[in-house]
Amino acid sequence: MNTKISENSLADDRLCGAKAIGDFIGESEKRVYYLAERGYLPVGKLGATLIGSKAALREQHERLTRRAIEAPAPTPSRLNQRPPRRDRRPRPAEATPDAR
Repeated sequence: MNTKISENSLADDRLCGAKAIGDFIGESEKRVYYLAERGYLPVGKLGATLIGSKAALREQHERLTRRAIEAPAPTPSRLNQRPPRRDRRPRPAEATPDAR
């Protein structure tokens, strides 16, 4: 078995560092760290260096794209509604002119 072929294919699939991962997915290094901390990217750490696989990142992108396509779109009425107001202080009682 030719080990050179398998080593090269692994090397071609590997991304080392937030800069390389960010260049591959089209995001900044800062955004890559943010997404990795929250578990949105299939990456790991080797010491302090983020490492990832091009195949795993492509698969994650396809999975998220499929989920977004299959999800129903929000209705326009729900988009335009304001959230209910939550006052922390009770409103003062209104004074009536006859209360003097």
